[in-house]
Amino acid sequence: MVDAVAPFPELEWAQDAVTYPLGQLPQAYTMIRYRMDRAQSQSMVWPGRSYRLSDILRDGGICVDQAYFAVEAGKARGVPTLLFVGSGLDGRHAWFGYLDGDQKWQLDAGRYAEQRFVTGVAYDPQTWRELSDHEIRFLSERFRTLPSYRQSRIHAVFADERLQQHQAAQAVASARKAVNYERRNLAAWETLLAAQQAQQAGPALVEATLREAALAFQRYPDLEIVFSNRLTASLRARGEVSLADFEEKRLARKYQEERRDLSIQQAVGILKRSFETQSQAEQVRTYNATVDNFGHGAGIEFFDEIVVVFSEHLLQLGDRPGALRAVDYARSALKVEPGRQLDQEMTNLVTRLKK
Repeated sequence: MVDAVAPFPELEWAQDAVTYPLGQLPQAYTMIRYRMDRAQSQSMVWPGRSYRLSDILRDGGICVDQAYFAVEAGKARGVPTLLFVGSGLDGRHAWFGYLDGDQKWQLDAGRYAEQRFVTGVAYDPQTWRELSDHEIRFLSERFRTLPSYRQSRIHAVFADERLQQHQAAQAVASARKAVNYERRNLAAWETLLAAQQAQQAGPALVEATLREAALAFQRYPDLEIVFSNRLTASLRARGEVSLADFEEKRLARKYQEERRDLSIQQAVGILKRSFETQSQAEQVRTYNATVDNFGHGAGIEFFDEIVVVFSEHLLQLGDRPGALRAVDYARSALKVEPGRQLDQEMTNLVTRLKK
């Protein structure tokens, strides 16, 4: 089954119009002439009466139109494709991925490396839920077809059953066997942690398991972050605040270059926690430190998640001058190119704050 959006006549048209071999499928993206006039006017909605593939090829479009065209052109030939949307240094962007002839996902077609569009969001065409980075990697690695994974699944099923029957110790033992057979069995790690909690294991043991899980998924940054954040939450809950802060900042620094989105995610947690635990003056210092540590050379995602959130937070507190200073402070650190989207959005934010 092919999860195509375009109707069959358009797919048949695409079979004739897009004839690149599979290894050159990314060129379907650049077949669409880029409309600088629409980009400069921030015209993100398709202006034509119909959104046929032939219309897009004839009229040109912006990145989302390029990505949609390439995705549907691939599907017309039975090639699995995914459309991604994400944030870069000076604007939002869309690109696509496809499964190549070696059964490996190529996920950066049209991604614009010079703009460092580090990550994006895709949706599972079967469930229309967000398709995570690690799940795409799992699908590409195909480890679920291995005998070791089948053994892992058997033990995980036993672990779940024993947990339901309130046999916590036996559930822990089965879940441990499951993760030993296959470290990428995410469900087995969750069952192991749940069984340890049912067994009323001490926080030190649970934290050790969380560290072990984070290490098991270190090749999958989004999962490493999940288990590490649960570890820091446990540390903070039992008073190990300094250790928790250190771990949180370590992860933010670790992914600052290669996965800026995850680094920003960590920084957001630090900033929002300051709203609950610090005075306003301390919050400003935390914000400034966040900009200093993670904002230099950052782009629109940092602006959305940090600058907008903090400036609007100060505005809600009645500190309009402070909110404007926060934007100015960020402008000096972020990569703001005159006339580009980030510059326009910062200007719009200042206008909104002044009202």
